[in-house]
Amino acid sequence: MQFDKTWIAIRERSFADILDLAARVARVHGGPLLFLWALGVVPAMVVNHWITSTVIDSSQLGGDDFYSIGATVALLALLVTIEAPLVTAPMTVFLGQAMFIERPSARTIAAATVRSLGQLVLLQVVVRGALILAIWTAAAPFVLWPYLNEIILLEGNRLWSRRPGRPTTFRRSWALHSRALGELMGRWVATMALAAVLTISLGLSIWLVRLLLVSTVDYGDMSLYTFDVQAAMWLVAGYVTIARFLSYLDLRIRDEGWEIELKMRAEGNRLWRQLV
Repeated sequence: MQFDKTWIAIRERSFADILDLAARVARVHGGPLLFLWALGVVPAMVVNHWITSTVIDSSQLGGDDFYSIGATVALLALLVTIEAPLVTAPMTVFLGQAMFIERPSARTIAAATVRSLGQLVLLQVVVRGALILAIWTAAAPFVLWPYLNEIILLEGNRLWSRRPGRPTTFRRSWALHSRALGELMGRWVATMALAAVLTISLGLSIWLVRLLLVSTVDYGDMSLYTFDVQAAMWLVAGYVTIARFLSYLDLRIRDEGWEIELKMRAEGNRLWRQLV
């Protein structure tokens, strides 16, 4: 692993530059990222379709009325928001390893994801999901620890430790996020606005493709929303995952001098090889 040779230039970037770079990364690594995206998204879409259909039917909101459509879209948005960290975890692992390895193996990606699965489920699904469902604390995970996925998956810290100085997931998260809470709040608001616009645009595009293929659309068919709208949401979630990874790198570069750390590690590796 060559720490001084990365496929992304290690430098500070504005949020607009990060969003542009995320689109470029999606294009360059489109094949592996799309496969890993589909690997998690397809099962999630099936489960969400079942959950949404069950809830809407049991609440007697079925039909093409405005309230049933609104309830379906709102429930899908909630489910996607809660599930996204777990579903897109393999994408994050791939991006982290592809920084230094040209083609990370499927076994390596799977091993890293499985190794972190316990913390992901506990912190990113259970705890984070509870905060989002509580409504008044819904913004907390996105502002206080937006890069927790990257910390869990890429840094490999333990959940807790009895040693005072030993890094844990909580200590590492606080050390990374505490110095930039104002900036993280601004980026979250901008990301939410962008995600809403992209979801609406993609949803309308998918709807137009469906209309061209089948000529007529039954607006009372809930699959129109549980599939088309959900597909748009998950596509945006995949793009946000790439942008979030790049934002995590940018925060480390700004606050921790990560580019200097990489150069020191690379030099240390060279010296070690010479000694051996």
